[in-house]
Amino acid sequence: MEGTQLPLLPCLYFLGLWALLNLAFYISKRVRASSATQQTRMELVSPLHLRFTTTVGWVHRLGALWWPPPWFYDLGIVCTFASMTLCTLFLLIAGAQILLALMGRLGLCCVEPTTGGPMWLRPVIPGVTLPNGHIWYYLLSLLFCAVVHELGHAFTATRASITVHSAGLFVIGLYPGAFVDLQKTELDRRPIREQLRVVCAGVWHNAVTALIAWLLMHSGLLLVLEHAGWSQIPDGVAVMDVAKQSPLHTTIPVFSTVYRVDDVWLAPADDGFGSSPIQRWTSVLMNSGTESLGFCASPRENLDDGLCCEMSQEFPLGESPHNDLFCFEHAASNNATMCFIIGDVLVRSRCSVDVDCNKGLMCVRPRAPFPTDSRVVRIYHRLSGRSKMAIYQGSPTRLWLDVSVSVLSPRWPYRLPIWSEHLVQYVLSFSLAFCLLNSLPAWHLDGDHALRLLLSNTVAGDCSLSLSGQAPDSVQSAPALGPVGLRIHSTTTAVATVLLGWCIVGSLGLLVL
Repeated sequence: MEGTQLPLLPCLYFLGLWALLNLAFYISKRVRASSATQQTRMELVSPLHLRFTTTVGWVHRLGALWWPPPWFYDLGIVCTFASMTLCTLFLLIAGAQILLALMGRLGLCCVEPTTGGPMWLRPVIPGVTLPNGHIWYYLLSLLFCAVVHELGHAFTATRASITVHSAGLFVIGLYPGAFVDLQKTELDRRPIREQLRVVCAGVWHNAVTALIAWLLMHSGLLLVLEHAGWSQIPDGVAVMDVAKQSPLHTTIPVFSTVYRVDDVWLAPADDGFGSSPIQRWTSVLMNSGTESLGFCASPRENLDDGLCCEMSQEFPLGESPHNDLFCFEHAASNNATMCFIIGDVLVRSRCSVDVDCNKGLMCVRPRAPFPTDSRVVRIYHRLSGRSKMAIYQGSPTRLWLDVSVSVLSPRWPYRLPIWSEHLVQYVLSFSLAFCLLNSLPAWHLDGDHALRLLLSNTVAGDCSLSLSGQAPDSVQSAPALGPVGLRIHSTTTAVATVLLGWCIVGSLGLLVL
């Protein structure tokens, strides 16, 4: 993982937008007063915190349409405690990975700079770890998952006749979210089981949303679009968009069909690269060992300028100022290197050894001595019956992000399949994140409240409340934890909070280093 710099222009846009918003609220004090009606209220809570609050009549109306049986939210209780365990194990492994990676990066204790495997936890920051073009998917899916989470709390609260005072949306910096304001004293008077339903409903809603998104990703979305008139491409993927900053922006035309990458054809085949063109497109770009054969070339074509084979971590593609020159190595000896015009060599006959080539030619392969995920990729595409080959030099992961593809043939609106797919992918990711992280028994998260309720019913708590019993009228507040339960709760919450904080700070530290 290499150090990443914050993009200057998006940061300036972000700061400028919030500066204008603060200026507008400062100049016109009436903005808050005029919107502070009984139904809605918009306020600037802090320089980077905007909140919109409304009454909740619509929550009751939606709840009337969504009224599942009680056992549905009982499943949510089970899901929350299962997710609590999974999230704790996940963060323990991720935290250890981050610690080893930081020690390696800082050169401590003889730890290698890399952990030898993919990181389990990476920060999701638009413009830094995500393409700038994905920011709308990021914001919309994040807001959607937050609303779904809070509706879970609101629906179960109204079902239990607990007053919901208000609900609303907020934006803190770039992070959008939602909230509901429940009558806590009424919640505390309900049976433990009823309280757990309310507390765990948000996590459960996110888990169900993740399941639906997963089903859509696995053929569900494809079936919907096919019924709407799109048709599948049997032997390739359609190019829907190419990022402007990509070197392929003027090379691969939009609406063309990519049917082959390096030596891998995208038509489904039983060779380990996947059973669909989109799976094969992803697999070949993420698999560094796909290019095994070499190319036939003549030693007389060697144009070594003394720089093209000077490869390093800083210059993984060589230091030559001539972009067409690329370093190749002899298939029989990695020490024998030479430089060729890359476009001329990559269209030659394929070979494994020199005898596979004609007399006077040798078998060479593009040289890639550094594990930097940079390599030469050949992309074969066709448009209107004409086939061409494009050559890409760089990170295949970057290529995968910059070139948006679909298994459906283009038709108007031509970007709908890729828009839908990206949005569902983000909803799936954020739903799982909401489900796991909110179930963690860290300070003020849903898992913290759920654990306290469970301990109050099982460990030296108020035994007059049972999971299936009714709360007596004399109960006026949440059941108190006994000494053992309080100790367990405090210790667990402290450990989970520190673990979560370490994973967040450590992953950001790796991003900066």
